[in-house]
Amino acid sequence: DLTPRKELAYFIGMVIGDGLLSHNKKTNNYYIAMESSSDIQTKNFKDSIKKLFSNLSIYHGSRQRKRIFKKSNKVYFNKTQIVKISSILLYKFIRPYKKEDFHWEIPEWVKGDLIYSFLDGIIESEGCFHKDFKYKLKFSRIHIVSKHESNLIGLKNLLVLLDIYSVINKRVDSFSLDINRKKDLLKILSNCPKSLYKIKK
Repeated sequence: DLTPRKELAYFIGMVIGDGLLSHNKKTNNYYIAMESSSDIQTKNFKDSIKKLFSNLSIYHGSRQRKRIFKKSNKVYFNKTQIVKISSILLYKFIRPYKKEDFHWEIPEWVKGDLIYSFLDGIIESEGCFHKDFKYKLKFSRIHIVSKHESNLIGLKNLLVLLDIYSVINKRVDSFSLDINRKKDLLKILSNCPKSLYKIKK
């Protein structure tokens, strides 16, 4: 059932931000997956699948992933978890929004009370909360990163509908969308519960 609703908006936000779409040409299977070092993120992704697509079988595994820092050329390994499902219908539904080279678009049906749910998924996959010990909310800024400015322009326009002010900044090899106003942070704190575990205690 792909009827627009809050759980689906949250799921799509996670997938277009940090998910993986792939097609195995040998088996002709179409996969939607999430790989993360966060146990909470993979659990949230898995729980969302169960709520939305209870008929689909879920693969849940882990691996040691090799990473290399470009500047220092240092190599390190971290354990990640992979949650994966196979569905050509769902793949084709998501593909127009999650494109090649980390380009993405916000689904046209994300509107009204679905916007916060979508934002919750995006923050969980691409965002972080910057901590300020002097700030009573325990964080002073929400920071969402993307390779392409066009992704964040669409998100900024969506936030305007919620009367949330944001600023897009250029980084070395990416862009960031920052939300700083206290009243806007309070709105997100109240309406985006699943991503709040990313606030460090």
